[in-house]
Formats: sequence, structure tokens, C-alpha cells
Amino acid sequence: MLYNAHLDTLIRVVEAGSFRKAAEQMQISPSAVLKQIGLLEKDLGVTVFVRSRRGVTLTRAGESIYRDAKFIVSFCDEAAERVKKAAGKTKGESVT
Repeated sequence: MLYNAHLDTLIRVVEAGSFRKAAEQMQISPSAVLKQIGLLEKDLGVTVFVRSRRGVTLTRAGESIYRDAKFIVSFCDEAAERVKKAAGKTKGESVT
């Protein structure tokens, strides 16, 4: 993985609409999801989500990092595939 894994968690929470649903999809505890998002917010120095009883919504800063996270994750996945291809590996094979 060529990026901060908290970006995956951010994307999951946005697309699931809640920490609990994201946790279920990721097969981890909701508290682990909350911790990852908290660490991301701490690292960025901004609040990413507005939390309410009805779920979560992105702040303006959250909307920005969400768009960028989608790009970063996609770009890094493609970069990893290019590296594997250059090394003569196919998807699913490990590079040693």
C-alpha cells in the first residue's frame, strides 16, 4: 500500500454513511473506525465529519479530502500494478 490506510477508512465511511456500517463492511469494530478517522483528523488538523444521530456528513474540508482520497487510492493502486507489470508479475502474485 502506497498511501495512508486511513484514506480507505474515510472512503468507506462516506460511502456507507455511518461509522457502524463502514465497520461492518471492513469487518472491524466501530471503535476502530472511529479511532482511524480521529487519527486522520488529528494528522490533518481539521474536522472531516459532522457527526449526528442520523449518521455522518462531510465538512467542506472532508469533501476536499474525500475527492483527493479517491484519486490517491486509485492512482496508487494503478502505480502498484504498473510496478508489478514492470517486474513481470501479474495481479495476485506477490513481489519478493
